[in-house]
Amino acid sequence: MKSWNPEIAIAHHLHIPMQAIYSAERSIPTVILVRRPEDAIAGAMNRQAWLTTSLCLKAYISFYSLILKKPKNILIFKFEDVIHNPSEVIAKINSRYNINLELVPWSKDQEDIVFTMTRNNPHHTAKDKPKKEELKQYIVNDPIYSIAEAIYSETAKKAVLI
Repeated sequence: MKSWNPEIAIAHHLHIPMQAIYSAERSIPTVILVRRPEDAIAGAMNRQAWLTTSLCLKAYISFYSLILKKPKNILIFKFEDVIHNPSEVIAKINSRYNINLELVPWSKDQEDIVFTMTRNNPHHTAKDKPKKEELKQYIVNDPIYSIAEAIYSETAKKAVLI
C-alpha cells in the first residue's frame, strides 16, 4: 500500500494496542490485521530467536483483547485477505474512511512479483517454512494457546468481509 500511496504514514510491526486506540479515538484511519496465532507467532519467533512461545502468546492475547474492547473506528482485516486481495482491502478502507488511496489492479502476475520480492528480502521469513512449521507445534501445544485461538476467532468475526 505504501508503494502505491507514498504520502501516507503507516505504523507497523509495533504491536502496541494503544497506538491503534489513540488513532481510532482521534478519527485517524486505523487498520488492524488479524492472523492466526500460530502463524503470527511462528513468524515472530523465527525472526527473533530470544522470544518464547509463552511470551508471544501472552502478547497476542493482550493485544487483541484490548483491540476488541476499544473504539468501533478500527477496521479489522484478516491477514490472508490483505495478502491475496489488497485492492479490495484498499477499496474498503477508502469507503469506510472517505479517503482516496490509490487502487492498483491486483492480478496473479502482480502477486507473483510481490511474493518474489518478499522471498528475496533477507529479513523476511517466508523461506523458513520448515522451521516455522516446527515452531507451530510448540505454539499449538502450549497451555494458553486455546485462549489465543478463541481471541483470534472473536477478532476474525469482526473483520471486514472481502
